[in-house]
Amino acid sequence: MFALRILNQLIMTYKNILKLLLCGVMAISLSACDDDKDDDVKIPNTNGNQNQNNNNGTNTGGEENKPTSYEGMDLNCQEIWQKVRVGFNLGNTLEACGDWSGCTEELQETYWGNPMTTKEMIDAIKNAGFNAVRLPVRWYNHSEECLSIVDARKASTITIKQRWLERVKEVVDYCIDNNMYVIINSHHEQWYDRINYDGFDKEVVYTKFEDMWKQIATYFADYDQHLIFAGMNEVISYSGKDESGNYIENWSSVTNDQITYHNKLNQLFVDAVRSTGGKNTVRNLVIQSWACDIDKCLYNLKAPKDETKNRLSIEFHYYQPWDYASSGNARYDWGSNNDQAEVDAKFDKIISKWYDAGYGVVMGEFGACYKFKGSEPTEKELSDRELFHKVVLQKAKEHNIAGFYWDNGGNCLDENGNLKCGGGDNGEIFALFNRYDNMKIVDRAAYNGLMAGAKTGYRK
Repeated sequence: MFALRILNQLIMTYKNILKLLLCGVMAISLSACDDDKDDDVKIPNTNGNQNQNNNNGTNTGGEENKPTSYEGMDLNCQEIWQKVRVGFNLGNTLEACGDWSGCTEELQETYWGNPMTTKEMIDAIKNAGFNAVRLPVRWYNHSEECLSIVDARKASTITIKQRWLERVKEVVDYCIDNNMYVIINSHHEQWYDRINYDGFDKEVVYTKFEDMWKQIATYFADYDQHLIFAGMNEVISYSGKDESGNYIENWSSVTNDQITYHNKLNQLFVDAVRSTGGKNTVRNLVIQSWACDIDKCLYNLKAPKDETKNRLSIEFHYYQPWDYASSGNARYDWGSNNDQAEVDAKFDKIISKWYDAGYGVVMGEFGACYKFKGSEPTEKELSDRELFHKVVLQKAKEHNIAGFYWDNGGNCLDENGNLKCGGGDNGEIFALFNRYDNMKIVDRAAYNGLMAGAKTGYRK
């Protein structure tokens, strides 16, 4: 019996040694595999006790629990924007709308004066020096319910057409094929982003908004980090009606109830996307301040809770000073020391508020309308225009803010083949390219300024 016990002990010892050797080999193998995936994202637990963000909070998440890897999703909310040299808005295209033109996707996309977007157009944008595209998208007018804006405000559901999802995907893929970063949002959805209309019901809006984003996020769930979701655009209120019965837009003032409403939409957006799982669990998401106003980012915006850490960014738009950047005729010059110092001062504040708290910051739109005082632009007006776009982008990047120029395209040339002066019947002119003529550059001053500013590196 003693000899048998000795034999059993020897066998057990041998088994343990063999087990240790096998574990060591597996550990080395796993370690080698980990070296290839050291950029994969570690997902925190979802016990609801983390990332209790508020106006003074940080975007740091909570304790990690059983990490899961998501290939191609390694960049966090600050790192991803440092990949953007300079961004481009494909404006007045996928968000275009004419309720009276029927529900065909082609008619809607071209209704605001731009042609259907082609891969050649996106190729030209990339070749011109842009490596990121923001795609403003309107969804309700491409619904199975075939909704007008009046119908969309009353409807209990908005079911996005498969064909429209496929069309947006087409344009997204044009960009991804060029190794560009892409933002898609919900833009000019006036059933939720123009509030206080007759019959406005917050609870109905909340349900439709969350469901809309679940549809979008589910459809695009397999895309890697090159695709970024932005919840909204510029949410404002109506302040009554004019003599003709048209709603009057209120861009300046905002009430506490309206801020609460807007912050709730940001939270619903994050919750909706995260609920679809997969790569959307860790996808970089962008939230907005009221009216996408840079000053309202500082005082009115409350960051939503997010169970995934370091994947939220704050968006603002920059058309300042408004008397210069708008199509109005108040001001045609820019570039004084005070002008440039104002850009620094505003960017300093938003970085101190949000970037230093762990959030990404993106200037989702910026630019100045093409306009001149006389019958044609002076050299001074053009040089100021070039300087404006250079300095705004340069200072943004120096503050670790990615910038996306607003290009609204359109029939932007006059009868002599020159870029129209913005204002009056011509509306707002921000076109860099002639989308009807092989994407020829038509605003050389703004373009040169952007490319000069794009050379600026981000600070580490």
